[in-house]
Formats: sequence, structure tokens, C-alpha cells
Amino acid sequence: MPHANNGAVAVHIRCGEYCVLTRQPERRDPLWKMVGGEIEDGETPQEAAIREALEEADLDLSHARFSEVMEFPQIRGPRGPYVQYVLEAVVKPELIERHRTGLVDTTDAEGQKHESTAFRLESVLGMKDFMPKHANFLRALSREVHAALAIAPQPSGCGGLSFTLCRRGVDI
Repeated sequence: MPHANNGAVAVHIRCGEYCVLTRQPERRDPLWKMVGGEIEDGETPQEAAIREALEEADLDLSHARFSEVMEFPQIRGPRGPYVQYVLEAVVKPELIERHRTGLVDTTDAEGQKHESTAFRLESVLGMKDFMPKHANFLRALSREVHAALAIAPQPSGCGGLSFTLCRRGVDI
């Protein structure tokens, strides 16, 4: 039976000046990327983000509130056009402590190995091994965050679990 094309999710997990990225080291070209993947049947983008964060980075985001900040219609995908949802979760420092001190290895439900770690935000866009499509998402997200913060100041640092910046497109 064909798998439904429910879209995909990428979640920008951020704590102050750090963000968590993941990669599959066994791939031929193991690029770093934001945590994420396909949205399964019956899942919302937030539910997919929670599942993917646990599978790919061993992070429990079940209590985080996500901002559905952007939608990116994609023309080409394995099953045709789809929508890429980009969410952000601002987390407490203790949640990513292991990621700030080294690589965290996980294996997802399909048996794919992942490694994740925390990078300084300022260095991510200059990384040659950061997925170009995710770099574009991050640039767009950064513009949106700066615009939202100019309108409604948010707590600084990484003291809160997360915040809602804005909502666009479909109500998720």
C-alpha cells in the first residue's frame, strides 16, 4: 500500500546561542541538518517533531510548545510535491547538556543510525557540511524571528521551554 504524502517537518531546537543538529553518519554524504523527517499518517507537524527529536537526537520535546513559523512548498519529493513545515522549539540548557559536550548516538525505528550535537548558531550557516535546504530554512527563520522580536520582545537566553512567534498557513 502506498505511503501517504503528509509533508515533512524540520525542527530548529535552540537554546540561547546553540542549536541541535543531526546527521546520519553511514550515508555517503552525511550532511548536518535540523532534526526532522516525514510526517506519518495521523500525525500533526508538532507530533512528528516530537517523534523525530526523540528518534534522531534523544531529546524529549513532549512538553515544548512549538511555533509553526513557516511552510515551504516543495516541488520534488519521493512521492511528489509536499509541504515542509519548519518549527522552532526553544529549550532549557539541561535538555541539551549532553549535546553541548559531545555526540549523542541514536538509532531510529527504521534502524537508521543518527548522531547529534549542539553547534553555536553563528557557525552553522558557514558550515560546508550543513544541508543547503536547511540552511535556507534557517535563514528564513532567522529573518522571521528578528521581525517577530521587533514586534513582541521575547525572553532572552534559553530559560523558557519555548514561545510562539507567529502562525502562518494551516492551523496545526
